[in-house]
Amino acid sequence: MDRALNALFGGMLGALLENDAAKPSPPSSSPDHPGREAGVNARGLFWEAKRGEAQVYLLGSVHVGFPELYPLRPEIEDAFRETPRLAVEADVTSGTAQMTAALRMFGGWYTDGRTYKDELPADVVQLIEQKKKENPLLQMTVQDTMKPWMVLYMIIGTNYRDIGFDPEYGIDVYFLKKAKEAGKTILELEGVDAQLSIFERFDRETVAFLLREELSKTPQEVKQSLNTIFDYWTKGDARALGAMIDRDNAPPEKKRYVEAMYDQRNRRMAERIDALSKEEKTPLFVIVGAAHLVGQNNVLDDLKAKGFTVTQK
Repeated sequence: MDRALNALFGGMLGALLENDAAKPSPPSSSPDHPGREAGVNARGLFWEAKRGEAQVYLLGSVHVGFPELYPLRPEIEDAFRETPRLAVEADVTSGTAQMTAALRMFGGWYTDGRTYKDELPADVVQLIEQKKKENPLLQMTVQDTMKPWMVLYMIIGTNYRDIGFDPEYGIDVYFLKKAKEAGKTILELEGVDAQLSIFERFDRETVAFLLREELSKTPQEVKQSLNTIFDYWTKGDARALGAMIDRDNAPPEKKRYVEAMYDQRNRRMAERIDALSKEEKTPLFVIVGAAHLVGQNNVLDDLKAKGFTVTQK
């Protein structure tokens, strides 16, 4: 199930896909999602952190979703309404962020005659070519001159959309739009450029490993993994969600991925949240991928170490 956690680790996928010209219209109804019973009935992954006069709400996001998720339960919506500042990993709805993502995409192509087929192991190339034959959208969007990390992004995004999950309905995007309508202050913990640069720094072996993972599952298995994530999110089951991030039995490539995607970013996010909590006495509403708030070395544990008392709401 680790592969489905791409939907939880950050807003970077949403930023990239906002620039995808081949993006189909989002689904108007998703009756087979577990979210049909979520929304106001879902507990969600929601915490309050306090230290002296500092008050921080933290909501775990799933970065893809569907219309039936909203609105969320009143305790979450009310806390957001009363909080003047919103902090997200990256404001993927801003024109600047989308331009940054677009520019980063241009860096995802080779210009020296190479192709992803030259850079990846033969078995991975074969998996990609087979997937392209099966999916007309991938046939259009995945091009030979793309770098392997860019191919990975396109495949992830297509897999989610094929089963009815869309970044347009991600929890962070939902609250970003509401914050802009209400004139709230929007702050970034990372920014799109910092997020998108992470994949570029992965070595060839790690990207090949991630592609094998992404390409090895059927659409039914992808959907089941995401449905499981939404089920845990709906129940507010942080322990079960954290257990999906398998560290102990992970191969070296996955350990490098976990360290870069979770551990390093979690430390930086906690430091940024700590700093923002000191800048003003007004409450802060934070939305990050739910995977950053569960499991080992998570943001909440780092905040506790900085003196915050953290309570799941």
